[in-house]
Amino acid sequence: MDEQPFDASTIRAAMNLDRHAVDQRKAWLDLDEDDTALLRQIDDLVGPDLAAIVDQLADAFLPANDASASASEDGRKLLHDYFGDLTRTDGFSEAFVERRLAKADALQEHVSSDVSWYLAAYLFYLQEVGKRLRQAPGGPEEMQRLQRALAKVMFLDLGLAIDAYVFERDRTIRSQQREIEKLSTPVLQLRDGLLILPVVGMLDARRAQQLTEQLLEAIRARRGKVVVLDITGVAAVDSRVANHLIQTVDAARLMGATPIVTGVSPEVAQTLVSLGIDLGNVATIADLQGGVDEGDRVLGMRVVSVKELPDEHRQP
Repeated sequence: MDEQPFDASTIRAAMNLDRHAVDQRKAWLDLDEDDTALLRQIDDLVGPDLAAIVDQLADAFLPANDASASASEDGRKLLHDYFGDLTRTDGFSEAFVERRLAKADALQEHVSSDVSWYLAAYLFYLQEVGKRLRQAPGGPEEMQRLQRALAKVMFLDLGLAIDAYVFERDRTIRSQQREIEKLSTPVLQLRDGLLILPVVGMLDARRAQQLTEQLLEAIRARRGKVVVLDITGVAAVDSRVANHLIQTVDAARLMGATPIVTGVSPEVAQTLVSLGIDLGNVATIADLQGGVDEGDRVLGMRVVSVKELPDEHRQP
């Protein structure tokens, strides 16, 4: 499964993190221009000690069993870049939000994908920076203002980091589901012009759409003339499933292929009749072998045994 690149701008839009959403989060945290100025002060105060703070954080939180020295060094660089950029907010612009999302994604990929790790790392950073702020000029009141501004931006940033984590997790799950669906509805080519689509499991609207798309692509790519849809593995057939099948059959017919539905058991047939589902214009066969035989007949082909072949066509 190919890994998708992290496009911060596109992903921010997909996450609905537009200017209004960011402003709303700032309002909840009471972040304003005064806090931006205070964060610049923090950056000036902590900047000279940032490398030492990150080294302590890396010693505490980077995987101890990492056998690769280069990987460990890369992790330290990512941590330095991540926490060094935290107080450089640019007024919390869209560029800042996209930059933080991208950095959070890099940490998830190369350092840790555990949300608990983020919480522990943020707490460690806040405690270490707090030690430096207690030594800042201006007395306790100024120190509290600085710590409050730092706490606000950290909560904003932690929200972005969790958003990025959840989005990547959901995107991975969706990608895996698509791969599983492709495996669960393979379009098989039995011979030239004859395709078989075994349908297994539940058939909801999304899966029916995906099944139809795969079938139509296969008809076009493999020049399918006959399509056998085998529903032996469908757990239950109701009006919704039947309508999905009819739509798939109609779509295949529009592509120029002759559809044949197989695996219609007596129970399924009775269900369809009781539901008033009309399959009168669809060729239905009881089993897959019968459907293949019917497909061969439509193609003008006939399977013969070796004994029926003339001597000159038999294999030695």
